[in-house]
Amino acid sequence: PVCCPAESLVVNIGDLLQRVSNDKWVSTPHRVVVPEAEADRSRPRYSLVLFQILAADAVMQSVGSDPKYPAVTQGEYLMGHFKRWGRNADQSAL
Repeated sequence: PVCCPAESLVVNIGDLLQRVSNDKWVSTPHRVVVPEAEADRSRPRYSLVLFQILAADAVMQSVGSDPKYPAVTQGEYLMGHFKRWGRNADQSAL
């Protein structure tokens, strides 16, 4: 669970932004857990989802002078993601 101070905002980023930030920002699994306490379950929670997908030939590369990841196009990265996690995932890669 993520501790969120009052009047704060928690932003979950995806794997591609972690890669582009050269691991400065870290992606986490996106899971919603129902709070245990009844009082916490009755408080409103809001979620907003935004998927930013660039042109398939857009080159994604890590920032900085010592990149941890090789440059890859958005299309190559997205297809790799689908192979790892999509409906037709390569089970041997999981």
